[in-house]
Amino acid sequence: MGNNREVIMDSNLQDIEQLVAAIDIGSNKISLSVGSVASGQFVSLSGLIHYNTSGVNAGRIVNVEEVSRIMRDLISDARSILGFEVEEVFVGLKDRDFQIHSNNAMVAVDEPGNIITQRTLERLSCAARALPLNPNESIVHVIPGRFLVDGTPVAKPVGMKGVRMDIEARILTVPTSIIDDIQRACNLAGVSISGIIFSPYATHLSVALQRHLILGCAIIDIGAGSTDITVYRNGMLEYCDVIPIGGNYITNHIASQLRCIQSEAEMIKQHFGYAAPFLLENGHETIEQLSGLGMGNISWYDVSGIIETAVRDILVRLLEPLHEAGCELDHPMTVFLTGGTSNLRGLKEYLENILEMKVEAGIPTIPQGMFDMARAPQFASSVGTLMHCAQGSDFQARTIIDSENKVKEKANVFNKVASWFESFFD
Repeated sequence: MGNNREVIMDSNLQDIEQLVAAIDIGSNKISLSVGSVASGQFVSLSGLIHYNTSGVNAGRIVNVEEVSRIMRDLISDARSILGFEVEEVFVGLKDRDFQIHSNNAMVAVDEPGNIITQRTLERLSCAARALPLNPNESIVHVIPGRFLVDGTPVAKPVGMKGVRMDIEARILTVPTSIIDDIQRACNLAGVSISGIIFSPYATHLSVALQRHLILGCAIIDIGAGSTDITVYRNGMLEYCDVIPIGGNYITNHIASQLRCIQSEAEMIKQHFGYAAPFLLENGHETIEQLSGLGMGNISWYDVSGIIETAVRDILVRLLEPLHEAGCELDHPMTVFLTGGTSNLRGLKEYLENILEMKVEAGIPTIPQGMFDMARAPQFASSVGTLMHCAQGSDFQARTIIDSENKVKEKANVFNKVASWFESFFD
């Protein structure tokens, strides 16, 4: 087993109705998460494995064969370690060339008694998809904004009576070539795709409560090769952006300024790095470990000053377009910080100082005491993508298990083939 693999699993998982799997393609890693769902709701996380890979750059597949190999390794580990045979997956992706379109749609309520049902919403979703797109543009999500029944705004239309139903929706698209590459990689790995999910949009499911979405929140995910931000207000998606720089940009800046190799720069960032000099009390002291490596007299202030320059560059590229779009971060909003680079010491405090507002670590909302290692910001995207799998659409969670026959029909998603093992990390 390679040293870049990490496995998290539950050794006390009870019998469940259905398991689903999600492969999340991050900025430089690919993860496979397994979870149980019932009645369209996420129940629990059953396991999570991830590998670092050179086949992905800033969330985009650059080597299909390498990615398919990683997928095969993940599927193999799911079988041997987690005890499941993965045959189909949902795939989470992030790409800087996504687009969000606004579109209004209308359908007549033709259900018996003019009662709005889930079928009405699905027809409305299909109607909202009817908009002109570029040839290399594919729809990933139809995100409902406002529903209107006979011209009156309503929050939950199912069960109401009406003649006409309207929607104000946002349509999220990605380049078709991105989906084609994912399809090729999955085909080579021998796994079929159940659905495509834009992971920055799904991350809110794992870290934000409904009250956060209504009062307003921003989720900043800083990965190794990319950084994304999503903003929600009044319960709706207001803004989203992905930029192609992240934690590796900080590492590269350290390597350039201290004239060291990449692995040394990464070690310096992880062990001696702070987001800014003002966070240090005795920053003038020399870091003796670096002197022992022949790098000269380098102080904690020196390292944190280099890191702050890179962090500031990332934030400027992330927040300037936000400001230009007229989407301001202000009270009583909450900012959630996720992604592997969010573990950089002092980054949360630095953001609070810059934004002058509350910043919280984006911890996936899985039960306390279960998967303590997975309750970390770097897994928020993977868990959020898995949570989105429980939903049949962006409109309403589906009922997955409603009869014994349906359980048998969907049993091919996973088949339990091995006993549980103790959690471990390589």
